[in-house]
Amino acid sequence: MQWQSFIAQARIKPYFEKVLATGKLHHAYLFSGPSGVGKNTCAQLLALKLNCLDPQTDDEHQCTQCQKILHGNHPDVRFIAPDGAFIKIGQIREVIIDAQLKPLEGKKKVYVITNADRLKVEAANAILKILEEPSVDVLFILTTDKPTALLPTIISRCLAITFSRLNAAEIINYLIEKKELTEEEAAQIALLCDGRIGK
Repeated sequence: MQWQSFIAQARIKPYFEKVLATGKLHHAYLFSGPSGVGKNTCAQLLALKLNCLDPQTDDEHQCTQCQKILHGNHPDVRFIAPDGAFIKIGQIREVIIDAQLKPLEGKKKVYVITNADRLKVEAANAILKILEEPSVDVLFILTTDKPTALLPTIISRCLAITFSRLNAAEIINYLIEKKELTEEEAAQIALLCDGRIGK
């Protein structure tokens, strides 16, 4: 998974390239948009770029930090998903405790809360305090396809990044270049996936 091969809306990739170059990263982002349009992929790529031992040249993510992130066993990069129907208070309490500690191995702790609209009310209220008083070593990314289901107070503490469906040409080019499909095969898939490359 390479940053240069990440296909996203024209404004999103250049925005994060600039942010990464200048170091002016917001402490919390809300990635919203339909499922399958790259929200979680973008979150993982940011975690890779922020913790890579050589982010300027290691486009293949071969360093030990990147490999741990890609395999889901990096102690400083965590994806928090619903436990059953909801993200529960216990899951968020663990995040709050962990976020107060310095990174164990990486340069920055990254917490990606997927399907954040499924935070139970008490869990949503619990995460507000740490979003209000973030550590410089921590980045929060909340992803959702239902942003209106989130508490307004959570939304107000995050920088909103909206992901939309990809156009057919972007999907076709990606499938031909990266997946080595024929133009006809790529066109059929682009038609079926309705702008959602993850689908």
